[in-house]
Amino acid sequence: MAPPEYHYPVYECFEEFSLWPCISSTVLASLFTLTFLIALAVLIPVLYKTRRWWGHQQVILFLVILEMLLGILRYAAFKRHGLAVALSYLKLLQLCAICFFFFHSVLRSIVWPVTTGLVLYLTAILVLSILGLFSFLDECQDPAWLIFSVSGFVLTCMFLICAYLILRKLNKTTISPRFKQRSKFQLWSLSIVWFFTTLGAIFYDVFLVSASSNGRECELYLSNVPAADAVVHIIVRWFELILPVWAVCYAFKNTAMMKRKNAAGDINFPHLRGEDSTTSEVSRTSSDLYFTSNRRHFSMNVPSVGEYSLVDHSYTDEDAGSYQSYINATPTSFNIESPLGTPH
Repeated sequence: MAPPEYHYPVYECFEEFSLWPCISSTVLASLFTLTFLIALAVLIPVLYKTRRWWGHQQVILFLVILEMLLGILRYAAFKRHGLAVALSYLKLLQLCAICFFFFHSVLRSIVWPVTTGLVLYLTAILVLSILGLFSFLDECQDPAWLIFSVSGFVLTCMFLICAYLILRKLNKTTISPRFKQRSKFQLWSLSIVWFFTTLGAIFYDVFLVSASSNGRECELYLSNVPAADAVVHIIVRWFELILPVWAVCYAFKNTAMMKRKNAAGDINFPHLRGEDSTTSEVSRTSSDLYFTSNRRHFSMNVPSVGEYSLVDHSYTDEDAGSYQSYINATPTSFNIESPLGTPH
């Protein structure tokens, strides 16, 4: 969510070559292209397995792909202020979608109006910035940058609190240690990466605003050292726009590799249930466990990270006891102390 885009796109390198700006734009265009291909590689199996275009993973991955396409256009073909702002906006929409699907189980009654209001507000800021209503300000002082950064940081703080509550509940269960450790790693990797990227965005934005307010043109703060300027630009844009997407794709890759026929729906933290029949396939609503048992072999898929990492594990008879313990330990109603519950 960082301000200004002063490095010209790759195609201009053929008209007016300058070594370090061209290196910066080429590297970033390549990173956006690589991430676009990674997101496609994750999305296509998800669409194939779920047989539908609408779901929380699909929404987030479509936003990722759109962001990567705009990034490719920005660094390969067009130098536009609107594209720079739109990149930050799309990243923030991804974060809104992630938080929505986590908080939907916790704050079902208010999550829709709050999310809708936030998205409309951010969209209005985007439109005002693109239309140039802040053009009387230095570009670094465009309020859209700080509004996006602060909004993202607040959302990631809430996300981090929610992750802590989920993990605290997970620690109280008696499920397989392998499942538990993997769930912890994936949830922490997702929440912590987003937290530090939004925190870094705030510091960078404040630094540029400060540079501009002190009478210096913020885009020129490293102009006398073009190599350092290019390296800083690459690191900042990768850290703020691409690294969080890599974390999302990593967390989604387990769903992309699912081998079961059941299509998990929108995310809720499940109230787990099981069935006693020896050969059954039970496909419930999105807030339930998709549980398949066949000839004493159990396959369990729990949206442990809000389906951001649908962990698909297969267990044999020796793990059946931990399944039943987890099922018995799961509360039948949700409260803030039990983030894996389902509201009734």
